[in-house]
Amino acid sequence: MPDYSPGRPLPYVAPPPPKGAYEKTVAFIGLVHRNYNMITSLYMMEPMERAIINCIMILIVTIMLYSSWVYLPHYTYKLLVFTGVLDAPEGSQFLDDDAESLFLGKPEL
Repeated sequence: MPDYSPGRPLPYVAPPPPKGAYEKTVAFIGLVHRNYNMITSLYMMEPMERAIINCIMILIVTIMLYSSWVYLPHYTYKLLVFTGVLDAPEGSQFLDDDAESLFLGKPEL
């Protein structure tokens, strides 16, 4: 039987680390969710308040993405190709010289 006398720390047994890719992905999503709750202080709110705040956050991000795609389509497309989310068309000179000046802050000549 463990000794739980005052002044003596309780024994801590860490959970086993995740083994497979699915378990690692679930653990990572849980970590990101926990960090989001801690940074935005959502863990202190009621469930209904938390749902309302999450909906507002999703709405803001959606409006920002939509407006950048509608009002700045060329720059948004270049950013998506530059980051590797989309592939550039075959045989195009899409990101040769212009990407460096646009994304890396180099002056245009």
